[in-house]
Amino acid sequence: MATLEICRRRLKEGIKPIDPALRAAFSHIRDTTGAEWFFYSAIEEPTAFFALGLWPSMDVYHAFESSPSALEVLGPLNALSTEEWIDHIPLSSFDQIPIQAPIMTVSRCFFKEQDSHPVHYIEDVKPLIARIEEETKPWPYHGNWTVDSTETKRRWMVFGGWRSKKHHQEF
Repeated sequence: MATLEICRRRLKEGIKPIDPALRAAFSHIRDTTGAEWFFYSAIEEPTAFFALGLWPSMDVYHAFESSPSALEVLGPLNALSTEEWIDHIPLSSFDQIPIQAPIMTVSRCFFKEQDSHPVHYIEDVKPLIARIEEETKPWPYHGNWTVDSTETKRRWMVFGGWRSKKHHQEF
């Protein structure tokens, strides 16, 4: 099953989003990992960005992460930024998320292990999805559990596409 890696990173002190070394690191990652990549800045936090990598499977991802070449490939990016968090969701194509939208929101939801909140969350959100999809079209609205979700540990990732930051805030 293809898997989307969602990694939130933060630029190190003194590094700007337009730094040529950062752009070179992105190109190097795109050219050498075997995954398809998009990199997005967080408009509300200029030093934060998302690295989105579509891997053929979690096995391929783990093989890369444990390989000696991973340090070489990721070294330039790690010299310029730090990883804040990383999650993975099942995703077969970037077309399933609003990758082409002018503004894309990435939401990460956590659920407590002792309650049945995840079940209620899906039930409560289901009636709202048509309204959200109508508001965010022509871009897809997509949510899914992280691949490591269990009965005692659940995270839900949501991607929404918007015409502008104001459009999202007004919704």
